[in-house]
Amino acid sequence: MTNPSVLLLRITAAIIILVAIAGTSLMIKRQRDRERDIHDGHPKYRGSTLDAPPAEHNRKTSRLNPGIFGGSKNSAPPKPRSKPPELIVPLTIMAPNNHPFSGKTISRLVQAFGLQYSPNQTYELIGAGGREIFCTMLDVRRPGIFPQNLDNAEHNYEGLMLVLQLPVSQEPVKDWETFSALAHEMAEHCDGCLSDHKRRPLEERALARYRKNIEGYEEHYQNWLRLQRG
Repeated sequence: MTNPSVLLLRITAAIIILVAIAGTSLMIKRQRDRERDIHDGHPKYRGSTLDAPPAEHNRKTSRLNPGIFGGSKNSAPPKPRSKPPELIVPLTIMAPNNHPFSGKTISRLVQAFGLQYSPNQTYELIGAGGREIFCTMLDVRRPGIFPQNLDNAEHNYEGLMLVLQLPVSQEPVKDWETFSALAHEMAEHCDGCLSDHKRRPLEERALARYRKNIEGYEEHYQNWLRLQRG
């Protein structure tokens, strides 16, 4: 017959082992969640809301190419095992009938879509992981910045520029689809005209060309990823 003290010791040991297993499983799950957030940087588009609450600016807030208002700037192809290839996709939302947007209109847009004012005086939409900038909103007029007080009556805006700078996640085409849907809804929200970077109204053919270019970019980006994995 088993001694009661020995039986109690065995039960205690079994409980300790179960607790250790449960703790290890929890740590593994949290690590996988963190890795998923890092790689899945784009917000899952649900109307005009984000999956994550606004985060502090603990990420890079000056990703945007400073030459965005100039002509096209083609950088040299990146070397293998270096920075990833990039693609800047700008769209504009132009005010209707040459009647500029008021600061109050922009303020309502910012609040409705959860945009955050950045240190470089632009507005940013933060990805669901709370780390990466999904896209940036600028004044269409140079230098593209906004005052902190959007309600100031002295400021008006003939248009807005939305910029997607790829890569955001490892699925550039999916990011483009999210960005396109977001831009359409933002334009509808302020009664603006969704246009290309030259302020020409966007038609279905133009959107198809955007998508084709981004499909080509995604193939290039996936090739770069494969080189990194070696």
